[in-house]
Amino acid sequence: MIFELPRGEGDFRHMMVAGLLPKAKCSARYFLNEAGKIASVSAQVIDARFVAGLDHLITAGMLAARTWNTSDNISRSPATEILLYASGERQIKEAISQLGVTESSFGWVVFAVSSSESRLLELQKMLADFGSEDDGLIDLSDLKEKGLMEKFAISPEDLELVLKLTPSRIESLRSLVLEKVSLSELSR
Repeated sequence: MIFELPRGEGDFRHMMVAGLLPKAKCSARYFLNEAGKIASVSAQVIDARFVAGLDHLITAGMLAARTWNTSDNISRSPATEILLYASGERQIKEAISQLGVTESSFGWVVFAVSSSESRLLELQKMLADFGSEDDGLIDLSDLKEKGLMEKFAISPEDLELVLKLTPSRIESLRSLVLEKVSLSELSR
């Protein structure tokens, strides 16, 4: 899916997010090299197990756009700046360690930003060369609960506390992940 990023401008005007079931022996590194050949597109791949829904990536994208537009960015790549926020980390190496694709990844979430919607459409079409698109991988599900709680240091007590304020465990977990992403702004 491609959309205009709220409050986005320049490199962050448009954002693409897609779930991908990669073909056997398809590497994220190779995908990123190929994506890098599309002018004016900054792309990143993360493990689908650690994505708490589309709001997770939109929030990270909005925070990264604000930082990028005020020249307070840490990375040299817009998509890597989003990765930093999505992981709640300040160091690129830690962010990749936190959310990066590994041998045990069952699916990927690809995200990219660009000033050009047509360039993102080009990237989206390229996804078919690397696997089958499955946007359900973006959604937060019960299967992701344990991994997200570990990655974002969310305790069972935290989840139970927030559960009193939200309609479900999934919504509680989503809220806590978004809080961690948003609070990462304070550590910059």
